[in-house]
Amino acid sequence: MMEQFENLTAFEPFGVRLRRLRIKRGLTHANLAKASHITTAEVREMERSGDHDHRDFQVGLMLAEALDADASYLCFGLPGRQARLIAEINRQVTDLVERVHALERPAEEGEH
Repeated sequence: MMEQFENLTAFEPFGVRLRRLRIKRGLTHANLAKASHITTAEVREMERSGDHDHRDFQVGLMLAEALDADASYLCFGLPGRQARLIAEINRQVTDLVERVHALERPAEEGEH
C-alpha cells in the first residue's frame, strides 16, 4: 500500500489527492461514487473544490476503501509513519465502537 505515496505530496489539497488516486485506479466519478455510497456530484465537487469536510471522516473512509488507499493519506495528506499510526488508531476506535454496539444490542432487544 505504500506505493500510493510515490510521486504524491502531502501538501496537495484533498481534491488533488482524490483525483490522482481515482485516475490511478482507473475509476470514473460514477464508479467511485457508487463504490463509496455517495453521489457522483459529491465526488466531482470534492475534486473541484479541493476540500473535504474532515468532520465526516466516514466519507473519507469509504472513499479510501473504494480507492484501496490509506484514509489518513487521502484525507489529511499524512505520509508514512504518521499515516500508519493514525490508521492503527482508527482501527482500534472502530473495533471499540463495534464492541460497544454489540453490548448495546442485547439491551435494546430486551426492551421490546
